[in-house]
Amino acid sequence: MAYFDSHYNDVKLVQSEPHQVLGFRNAQIGAIHAIAAHFTVEDRPAIAVLPTGSGKTAVLMASAFLLRAKRVLVITPSVLVRDQISHKFCELDPLKNIGALLPDIPCPKVLTVKSKLNSVDKWLELQKYDVIVSTPNCISTGFDNVCSPPDNIFDLILVDEAHHSPAITWQAILDQFPNSKKILVTATPFRHDRKELKGKFIYSYSIRQAHKDGIYGDIEYVPVPPSNIDEDVAIASKAEKVIKKERDSGRASVLLIRTDQKKRAKELLRIYEENTSLKVKCVDSSYSEKYVQTALSELENGQLDGVICVDMLGEGVDFPQLKVAALHRPHKSLEITLQFIGRFARTNDPNVKSAKFIAVPNDIKFEAERMYKDRSAWIELVSKLSEARIEQEQRVYNVLDGFKQTENLPVESGEISLYAFRPYFRVMVFNVNGTVDYQNGPSLPSNFNLIDKEINEEESTCIIVTSEDAYPLWTRHEYFMTTSYHLAVLYYHSESNLLFVYSSLKSDELCREFAKTVVHGAVTSVPLNEISKVLLDLNNLKFFNVGMRNRAHGNRQESYRILAGGNADQAVSEMDGHLYNQGHVFGKGEDNGINATIGYSSSSKIWVNQQFQIPNLIDKCADFAMKIMSDRDPKTYTQLDYLSKGRTVDQYPDDIAAIDWNYRVYQSLPRCIVVQDGYRDESNLLDFTIKLIKVDARIQYR
Repeated sequence: MAYFDSHYNDVKLVQSEPHQVLGFRNAQIGAIHAIAAHFTVEDRPAIAVLPTGSGKTAVLMASAFLLRAKRVLVITPSVLVRDQISHKFCELDPLKNIGALLPDIPCPKVLTVKSKLNSVDKWLELQKYDVIVSTPNCISTGFDNVCSPPDNIFDLILVDEAHHSPAITWQAILDQFPNSKKILVTATPFRHDRKELKGKFIYSYSIRQAHKDGIYGDIEYVPVPPSNIDEDVAIASKAEKVIKKERDSGRASVLLIRTDQKKRAKELLRIYEENTSLKVKCVDSSYSEKYVQTALSELENGQLDGVICVDMLGEGVDFPQLKVAALHRPHKSLEITLQFIGRFARTNDPNVKSAKFIAVPNDIKFEAERMYKDRSAWIELVSKLSEARIEQEQRVYNVLDGFKQTENLPVESGEISLYAFRPYFRVMVFNVNGTVDYQNGPSLPSNFNLIDKEINEEESTCIIVTSEDAYPLWTRHEYFMTTSYHLAVLYYHSESNLLFVYSSLKSDELCREFAKTVVHGAVTSVPLNEISKVLLDLNNLKFFNVGMRNRAHGNRQESYRILAGGNADQAVSEMDGHLYNQGHVFGKGEDNGINATIGYSSSSKIWVNQQFQIPNLIDKCADFAMKIMSDRDPKTYTQLDYLSKGRTVDQYPDDIAAIDWNYRVYQSLPRCIVVQDGYRDESNLLDFTIKLIKVDARIQYR
């Protein structure tokens, strides 16, 4: 019988009491039960979000017992983390120390893979072990000289720091074992490159809860005020004072000095040696494993005060005394910053209380929060930023999980990753007087093919993917025929009775046709005075492009004027307000402190110069819908306000002085045929004269 199966009954899932060592923490017990529940109904990888330092290794170990694994593969991001986790599996200390396993329980056979598995025989050698721990470069077929593994050699794969898993070489490992259960744990389930973390979110434990439960201590930001002294020297001097104060208080804190380049690390080594009494060494990937381990041992036994790192100890490494960080080059991405902060904030050393981060105040921003400003409340700020990003990512996964195919199509459900869809926001908006049924249609041009159609009933959204076969304008030879793919997204906001239609083709007629296909009833454009309400709640508005429609009929001036430039709205005069109506606008403003672009037009269109994932596009449309249905009138407090947006009327007024063709007539130049007294005349519609006749408050044309 396999090791984990035979010792299944030896694991005690006891929850710890406050301030007690024995038992699993809240974060751990919650994640373990969520993992066990997930695999009773799902085959997809399980994603558990646990803050750095909350005990992910114990969760992974316990899961192997609960799932009665036959053979486990553990994937880690670095050699340092690999060796730490391998040692922990050899001894099972994370479980024995909390009473989850008795001290005399025999340990599994563990192998640390340190070279590439370049033959089938090397893969078969792994069958002698219960747990195999490796970095991707030794076992991933995404690397050269790694042989494809035999089938079903592992039944459980544990991925530590799982935000790396979308990388090609990591994903290759997961694809190599399609029948294995997979557990992915990470503190940051989002990536700077926005690649998809494949799986299902099953559990999330917040930094705020970790602080409440005592897993995280306080986080103190120590600013270094700008001065005439060299910035690096000033940070080094402040770091020396902080470390000395820690030592005088009986705390065993050590220093991590963070920079962004190996060359800079050597420069900082010189600065610390010349300007402080601190004993420090450089540690980065250019040094041997033996050198790094020796430096860490010296740091642990007090021979060193600190190490200078280039992104080496910020992820996965278990070093409890790391409690002071001197940031000569702060990280610029939120996900790496949260990993880095979490490594310091955990309270796994009773002699070290709060974590301290030393840096010069600067303007690095994450989600509109200025991070390194004087005396930021970091624990609250970090909690807020982390929760917002994780909730946003979970929202994306949950919405996309709700889309289902409704018919047999060339693409099977799930074959296309909707997570990868990021259209630019450009929608047409329609008033709906009737009901919306996405089961209808779509009505497509003859050279289009329906590739995928998925509906999320709860979100009232339909996604349509089509292909178009087309020839160049200069030939009909089949050799030159190409296939293009197009995306359409339809979202219905029931509260406002507004239908939003996105089309990657930027075709107004196609958007209108999609709307007519899914609506049982009338579909009309949203008038400009209502569509302009998308400007509500935007501050510091500034417009780069302004279209003005001439309302003085019968003169010889242009019918439409466009103003462009950095301050186009300032070129609108009060006199223009007497001659023109608004046509379209595009500009920028601030939405809750975040810069945002916005554009709209009298053709019932809204656009934003930004790409959105489908769930975020839905949320943006819903936000605009609430604004459009508002009774408020937007004021820009710019000269754009001189231009009228018109008003909505229920019937034609008695004092109509002139009428004009719809703007689409000017764009498409439709042809008309008139037969009168046997004479046939064909001409552009614009060549005909219009006379206005009033009959019972309705307009007829002649």
